[in-house]
Amino acid sequence: MTGKDYVIIADSIKASRENWAGFTPEAQEALDGLARKMAGALWLDNPTRFDRRMFLEACGVTPKFEVK
Repeated sequence: MTGKDYVIIADSIKASRENWAGFTPEAQEALDGLARKMAGALWLDNPTRFDRRMFLEACGVTPKFEVK
């Protein structure tokens, strides 16, 4: 995958978060979990070039891990 693909995915997740006005905390946590799982899978695909923290921030999700 390319950086352009990562941007499309992150933009889609962020738009979903923003378009769900008044959605439940459970739904938000599910979408956050999806973003985190995607970040992990994309990182495994290209660990030297994929930045999980940047991806999650682009999704509008606070990372739950520390990246060195």
